[in-house]
Parts: sequence; structure tokens; C-alpha cells
Amino acid sequence: MWRLSCGWLLVGGLWMMTGACSEKASQTGTGGDGVREYSLRGRVETIDPGRKRAVIAHEEIPGYMKPMTMGFSIPDEKVLQSLHSGDRIEARLVFDPKTNLSWLEGVQVIPPPASDAPAPSP
Repeated sequence: MWRLSCGWLLVGGLWMMTGACSEKASQTGTGGDGVREYSLRGRVETIDPGRKRAVIAHEEIPGYMKPMTMGFSIPDEKVLQSLHSGDRIEARLVFDPKTNLSWLEGVQVIPPPASDAPAPSP
């Protein structure tokens, strides 16, 4: 009985992984070389110019990752130097499955979301 239960758990787990992979592949853009690109929006938490990295609290990246705070490589030094903690950004997350490396390109600082609160009266 134990082997039968373990067998069904294994089959079920493989089936779920196959479904997740096919769903992910249909939602992401891939280049001819297998490199994948995703839109990223988030807030800069910290910057490490020496390592060319920034920690970003990002929103969900559909088809790739749930919202979380993590470090990202930003190879463009000028962009990295222009960022400040608290900046809201949009960027393109590039992932190369051959090297298992990812980095941000096209980073742009965006204005903070408009507040629904009325403006203070003069």
C-alpha cells in the first residue's frame, strides 16, 4: 500500500510540474537563443555599486515569479549610479537559461503612484 501511495504522489507531482512548465512557456517571450525577457516593476531598496547590483522589492512577474525582494544585477553603471533607495522603477528582466544568469536592462525611474487623498487646502 505504501509503494502504491508513493507512486501516485510521484506521478501527480510530475504531472503538476509538466503543467506548470507548459503554462510558463506559453506566457513568456523567448528569443532565438533561449534568452527570456520579462517586464519588472518595483522599488529600489538598496544599491551596491561595487557589485553592480541593486535589491528590488518587485511586483509579481507574470509567468515567472511571485512578488518578493531580491538582488538583481544591473550591468549599466550609469543607470546604477542614477538610482536611489525608494525609487520606483520599470525594467526588463533578462534570463539566460544556458548560463542561469539574469540581469536588468532598460531600467527607468517612474513617478510614484498618485495618491487618492485630496490635496491640502492652502
